[in-house]
Amino acid sequence: MKNKKLSLLKLTKESPKERKARASSGIQHRAAVFENKKKREKHKKNYNEEI
Repeated sequence: MKNKKLSLLKLTKESPKERKARASSGIQHRAAVFENKKKREKHKKNYNEEI
C-alpha cells in the first residue's frame, strides 16, 4: 500500500504540502456550499402551507 501511495505522488509530482493545501481548499469549498444551502433553506417559503 505504501508503495502505491509513493508512486502516486511521483505520478502527480505533487509534494505532500501541496496535496494538503489542495485537499483543505476542497474542504473549505464544501463547507461554503453547505452554509449557502442552510441559508437558502432558512429563507425558503413553504408554499404548501394552508392560508
